[in-house]
Amino acid sequence: MSSQYPAEPTDIFDVFDNAMRSSFKVLKASIALIILITLAQGVIVYLGSISHSFTLNTIFEVIGGIIFLFFGCAMLYQANTVLQDKPISYQTAIQAMLPRIFKFYITLVVSLFIVFAYYVLAAYLMHLWGGTPSAHSSHTTRSLIFALVGLVPIIVCIGFYIFTFPLIILDDLPPLKAFAQSYRLVRARWLHSFTVYVAIGIVLLLVLPGTRHAMFFRRHHVLLLFDFVVFCILLPFLVNYVLFMLNDMKVRWQLDQE
Repeated sequence: MSSQYPAEPTDIFDVFDNAMRSSFKVLKASIALIILITLAQGVIVYLGSISHSFTLNTIFEVIGGIIFLFFGCAMLYQANTVLQDKPISYQTAIQAMLPRIFKFYITLVVSLFIVFAYYVLAAYLMHLWGGTPSAHSSHTTRSLIFALVGLVPIIVCIGFYIFTFPLIILDDLPPLKAFAQSYRLVRARWLHSFTVYVAIGIVLLLVLPGTRHAMFFRRHHVLLLFDFVVFCILLPFLVNYVLFMLNDMKVRWQLDQE
């Protein structure tokens, strides 16, 4: 059985090129999931627009995030089968998610809690340091130190463990093994993992409901159409980029073990 995945190591430009070349193929296979993702986002945005309760809006956003991630994971799983030249239907991809998604959610919640706890601890320590009579540093200096102490370690850790979630979805690994495997794969190419940040960030900036352009499209009642177009263009590429990058890291790691 053939596969779209390279069997040899590739550079980052080849990863980008492979992701672009396979985007339309994945789009055709995953269009149903993209529609479901768009509708889920649209419903949550609509519910948030008619509610003036912070609590209700938060609940809507959490539910929307859960649904969005579920269909997104199903798309990742389906795209992987497409790139392996063993495509499955979106219904099969959704069914495959059911025994795996709970591990995904638990890992995500624990990860967010750890990040939040570290951030609060760093902020508290910086507050104590800034409030001491001996601390004569300017506010700018303290802010810079806080960024270095509080934010940089978080960003670096996310870079090392960013493939934990794809490994849970694709390889059905337990969370701890997925964390360990992500670290092993990334540590030799940790700079490349940060390009995944950029790709994810671009998609989020375009579809987050609170942005200025999102409010503009909402006023003109075309936000759902805009989100659908953005998802059709960028989601297949983003999913492919993650998959090809992960495959390249696996290939390199396996060669290192020989």
